[in-house]
Amino acid sequence: MWKYQAPSRPHDGLQLEQLEERLALSGVPGDGAAAVEFVNINDWGGGFQGEIRITNDEATAINGWTLQFDLDSQIGQLWNGNLQSQAGNQYTVSNLSWNGNLAVGQTVAFGFIGNPGNITTGATNFIFNGIALDDGGGPDPTPPELTTSDLSVTELDAQNAIAQVMLNLSKPSTDTITVEFATAPGTATAGQDYQTTSGTATFNPGETSAVVEIVILDDSEVESDETFTLQLSSIVGATLETSSTTITILDTDVPPPVIPEISISDASVLEGDVVSVAGGWLSTQGNQIVDSQGNNVKLSGVNWFGGETSNFSPHGLWARNWQSMMDQMQSLGFNTIRLPFSSQMLEPGTMPNGINYGLNPDLQGLTSLEVFDKIVDYAGELDMRIILDHHRSDAGGGPNLSGLWYTGAYPESAWISNWEMLAARYANNPTVIGADLHNEPHGPATWGSGDLSTDWRLAAERAGNAVLAVNPNWLIFVEGIQNTEAGTYWWGGNLSRAGDYPVRLDVANRLVYSPHAYPAGVYNQPWFSDPNFPDNLPAIWDQMWGYLYREGTAPLLLGEFGSSLENPLDEPWVDKMIEYLEGDLDGDGDLDLGPGEQGISWTWWSWNPNSGDTGGILQDDWQNVQTEKVEKLEAVQFALLPAEGTGGSGPEITTLVFEVYLSEVTTETVTVAYTTVAGSATAGVDFNPVSGTLTFLPGQTMQTIEVQVLGDTIVEGDETLEVELSSPSGVTLLDDTGLGTILDNDTETPVELPILSLAGATVTEGDSGTTIVTFELTLSEASSETVTVDFNTADGSALMGSDYQALNGTVTFAAGETVKTVQVAVFSDEEVEPDESFFLQLANVSNATLAQTSALATILNDDSAPTSDAAVTFDVADDWGSGFVAGMTLTNPFETALNGWTLEFQFDRDITNIWGAKIVSHTGNTYVITNAAWNGTIQPGQTIDFGFQGVSGNIILPPQNVFLNGQPVSLDFLD
Repeated sequence: MWKYQAPSRPHDGLQLEQLEERLALSGVPGDGAAAVEFVNINDWGGGFQGEIRITNDEATAINGWTLQFDLDSQIGQLWNGNLQSQAGNQYTVSNLSWNGNLAVGQTVAFGFIGNPGNITTGATNFIFNGIALDDGGGPDPTPPELTTSDLSVTELDAQNAIAQVMLNLSKPSTDTITVEFATAPGTATAGQDYQTTSGTATFNPGETSAVVEIVILDDSEVESDETFTLQLSSIVGATLETSSTTITILDTDVPPPVIPEISISDASVLEGDVVSVAGGWLSTQGNQIVDSQGNNVKLSGVNWFGGETSNFSPHGLWARNWQSMMDQMQSLGFNTIRLPFSSQMLEPGTMPNGINYGLNPDLQGLTSLEVFDKIVDYAGELDMRIILDHHRSDAGGGPNLSGLWYTGAYPESAWISNWEMLAARYANNPTVIGADLHNEPHGPATWGSGDLSTDWRLAAERAGNAVLAVNPNWLIFVEGIQNTEAGTYWWGGNLSRAGDYPVRLDVANRLVYSPHAYPAGVYNQPWFSDPNFPDNLPAIWDQMWGYLYREGTAPLLLGEFGSSLENPLDEPWVDKMIEYLEGDLDGDGDLDLGPGEQGISWTWWSWNPNSGDTGGILQDDWQNVQTEKVEKLEAVQFALLPAEGTGGSGPEITTLVFEVYLSEVTTETVTVAYTTVAGSATAGVDFNPVSGTLTFLPGQTMQTIEVQVLGDTIVEGDETLEVELSSPSGVTLLDDTGLGTILDNDTETPVELPILSLAGATVTEGDSGTTIVTFELTLSEASSETVTVDFNTADGSALMGSDYQALNGTVTFAAGETVKTVQVAVFSDEEVEPDESFFLQLANVSNATLAQTSALATILNDDSAPTSDAAVTFDVADDWGSGFVAGMTLTNPFETALNGWTLEFQFDRDITNIWGAKIVSHTGNTYVITNAAWNGTIQPGQTIDFGFQGVSGNIILPPQNVFLNGQPVSLDFLD
């Protein structure tokens, strides 16, 4: 009860002070409880000071106490006690270390500050050491009620969850209370969604709550929320207010994102024929070369050198017919020929040498430039293009020894004048697409320095603008240099400064940058020893020249790259370069091209087998092909339309359309790479290869890939190719290969005729009289018809009348015959001379097809002559102190040819690079050098030269102790 007492002091003019208000409660004597009294010490409206006093009115001492009570105020501070907990308005306070023991009759008190004030009800419902106190002096006779509440628990994926079911008594009891519990299924399944749980919950005297824990089993199954119950029964010492509680398992699993599948369809198209079309002049847009219709195209060509040498014409014309070589180039998929020349070749009246006019009678009497005219005209008939390449100033091999675009004999003015002449000469012929202004500037050549004598960029602008003033339709191909701040690179390959110092031309959309690059088989650059080789290559190429294409600055033509594939490092280099040219610019295996974009253009070095560093597409016989090289290049070939006015016919273009579709709509962007793969159809001949990346924007489910099919009139049957999908992002591959079928529409059946072959022959000359050389003519199969063919002899190095007896006539194969011979008399002599040859030519064949139109007869010289010294000269072309460029000239004074030569000498400088010859060994100061593949034979009086670059200049002494093929020879120093 509350006890109020009025103040005893007078209150006239004074504020009255509230006295203590008390409420005393006690337990039944002997029950272990105590007398508890609440006192309101002071109340000031905004708060109050309370005190609770505990008196041990039992017969024995109390050792430790805990008091639970209800108070409709908030306790802010408390002293002389330990506030253990607060749950709503229920507080639990226990003793401190020094006031827990109460002797009989002893009183202890703890105080606190509460708010708000103006309280009307003090602390109530005291429970002392688990025993409820009342103000009647005895225990509460009403048994407590047990209640529980429904609850929800969130399901986990990677671990089990715990559902904690709270069992609550309405009040404490002095007795032990027990209740049995057990789980029961609902929509949730025991053992699958939760763990079956049962048992007995026990409330010890004074306890008012207990927890039953139930394990919720984890899963990742997407399902609705599920429920089960906890059933309560068999309660002792209390009553059940609720006998069941529902536990809801909240499912958090979400469906995995839908990853669509991607597939590609098959496709077929009728092949098409040969039609009249026009390709027109080429130009540039961004990093693409485009035709006159605005279609992106790619130059995929080959270098045919020789015009820059002292032969003044493309090489190989001593071994076969020039048109047959160009036919072979076209059949292998090359669409462009880079044609080197020298300034010396352009001098009026310059005549070629090294041409077998028996095999090339239509070139007889033509100047070197007129031979170029013939090549240009026939290239137009073959739908090929020509790039003219100023390879050097005077005749020879490789670039100018000085590293610059001019020499004393051929100054810059002559260089530009020659280009203006060529631009005018071919101004109306779009087969010639442009000018490669100069081959491989290096050494002292600079880029962006402003020095008019060395700044190649400024020289290229002067020459390029002069050319475009005469022929504004030409492309201008500009090579790089050797040295910049970015480092030293291949001659002509370093374009690292072109981004900051671009070539400025007066006609827009005409500039193509043209670097050179080679593998370790040509020269072992430092990057070939990188442990990350060949994956380090794309970054090097990008730094030196590739960035110009990647950033869209200008198109690129890789003007020279090639290999003999003999060095084990070369094949991975070539493979990586092919991938780079296809469009994999960062080396990650994916193509980095936009829709319809073509990769980097290129011309392989070289067609000729007599390139000492790389060999050629052709084998040494100038007939058969290095198949491995051609197969590697197929992936980057491209078929061009004919140029305007150069024949008027070309392949009819039809299109294979492959549909690429997603299995369902997605909200994410999806990409997939694609590329064509040749089957029985040949890339560049039957179809133009394509590659790139398809992008599906959210909501798109279908895209198409188009492959151009090149028509022809050849009866060949249906041919196939494939389009392969790879590197999917946001999608899985279901069907990654589309089969494309080119349906052949050519039905004309060719006439089956036997093939007539003519074999060459060899005979030893003899010393007197005549010997007989026999040519054999063979039919591939017997014919039911009479086969005839006319023949005649023709001069090679052997002359009719003096070396052999002229002969002509007709060979007749009767029906069923397959072999005939023609015998020619050879005049013997004792003259010391090289081996000589002449030809037997065939014409006017009937009822058969000629396999070849001529064959070579070789007259082996059996006369010998005394040996003699050969003369060697040494000349330093450039010496800048830390390095030098020099050349050596070897002249054969013998009366017989040198068939292979080896030069041995001592030289106190390190040779780091050589051209026109090969270093066999270098021990101390002694070098052994031998011929390249193409200059091993030196006819009497003929001169060959080779050059080299070295370190440590300031040369005073030339090479010493010179031996040629083991014999000492003299050397002249042209200092």
